[in-house]
Amino acid sequence: MLTPFMLLVAAAGFMFLLQRCRRPSKPLPPGPRALPLVGNLFDINFKEFWLRVASWSERYGDVVYLNIVGQGMLFLNSVGSTTDLLEKRGALYADRPPSTMILELCGCENIIAFARFGDATFRRQHRLLHCAMTPTSVQSYYHVMTTEVLRFLERMTQSPEHYMGHIRRFTGSQILSIAYGYKVVGDDDPFLQLADEAMHIISSKIISVGHVWLVDIFPILKGLPMWLPGAGFKRDAAIWKAKLVNCADKPFEWIKECLENGTAIPSYCATMLSEPEANRSAGGSDAEREHDIRWTANAMYIGTYALRCYMPHLTTVLLPQRVSIP
Repeated sequence: MLTPFMLLVAAAGFMFLLQRCRRPSKPLPPGPRALPLVGNLFDINFKEFWLRVASWSERYGDVVYLNIVGQGMLFLNSVGSTTDLLEKRGALYADRPPSTMILELCGCENIIAFARFGDATFRRQHRLLHCAMTPTSVQSYYHVMTTEVLRFLERMTQSPEHYMGHIRRFTGSQILSIAYGYKVVGDDDPFLQLADEAMHIISSKIISVGHVWLVDIFPILKGLPMWLPGAGFKRDAAIWKAKLVNCADKPFEWIKECLENGTAIPSYCATMLSEPEANRSAGGSDAEREHDIRWTANAMYIGTYALRCYMPHLTTVLLPQRVSIP
């Protein structure tokens, strides 16, 4: 009978053989010496990580390579190396890494921020956003943006000590109006809460800093039954995926209902759904276009979370004597 220790030894041996088979024929850029099996895992310390990366650049040069449990990681430490690889040769090197956990199990392949650059869905959604966010199209949203800025400033003058809540509501209100024509009714608005929950799942659960999913190293593990001990990642992924889908579905179904009963106001989704020719150039079937509209609107919607995270810190940099971050 196999014991947990025997399974661990077998897994370690398999990882070692896999790394040996994956060893590239051409030399890799310089970097810290990697250990067997785990590679440079113990070189990763995210406390003041930029200082460690800077020290590597002084020792190894502008391009530094690390191996984290079989996953290659490249650090570009100068404008020149970044421009050479990601701009001049972007067709070769500008892409996002594949991830069984993030893309397949958690369903993030629907979100343009995670899609592979060569993927057909990514190309369709990119064209769709490009058509809908031209300088001419954005002008139609000026009234919405101006209104929300004035409301934000009014709330800030009334209770400046609650600036974090005001920033949250401002960023959410503006993009919900632009994407869906939805008016936020308060700080506890259900659509704002959906966005908060979705981005908390993405940033703190799915792609938490320093976490390596074993299924990304051994994709065969995605076939494990969900009830099996050790398959907790699949149970978590199913829960997270359902919540991310709910975050995309709820506001999208709301705007479709508004279009049916004639109460929709101008917005990204209203234009794309009511004027099929406006998004015909993006390509794809009717079902694919509705799928793309749903998820591009969602990308705009939950993307406000990142803006809300950085706005207080930007304010602190610009007005260091007036604002303090708790």
